[in-house]
Amino acid sequence: HVLGEYFEKDKEKYQTDEDAERNLFYVAVTRAKRKLYITYQISKQPVSIFVREAAESAYMEINKEDLNIDK
Repeated sequence: HVLGEYFEKDKEKYQTDEDAERNLFYVAVTRAKRKLYITYQISKQPVSIFVREAAESAYMEINKEDLNIDK
């Protein structure tokens, strides 16, 4: 984690519920003026639930094959 030992020491302070995180993602996405590029590193970690939900939007163009989302 980017905060390293500082995060581990007080990690309960940084815990939020899924709805709060979804709202933060929505706010970040809707700040884009023209285009928004979301990049990611291919890894064994699953793609974020919020990116998966965004992929279902008619307003976003996402390569669903990259996300392993059924078409």
